[in-house]
Amino acid sequence: MKLKQECPQAKVVVLPECGPKVIALANGVLSTDGMCKYASRDEVTEMAVGTETGIVHRLEKENPDKKFIPVSEQAICLNMKRITLEKLL
Repeated sequence: MKLKQECPQAKVVVLPECGPKVIALANGVLSTDGMCKYASRDEVTEMAVGTETGIVHRLEKENPDKKFIPVSEQAICLNMKRITLEKLL
């Protein structure tokens, strides 16, 4: 994985839905909530996130002193972008 070479200190986390080759390269296979909890660990200073890119904003907001890198800038879920607080209510 090119990203692991470019950012060797970054912990790589991915969703369980990823393929076996991707999972084998990851430091953690976690749900979205699990990724947020993992990011708050003291030993995590840089994290590559293998899920929808929208989570990076939340991670940065909750952990302003840490660096978050989307594994792919193209990982955008259009259905997730349609969810609003008004629709949930």
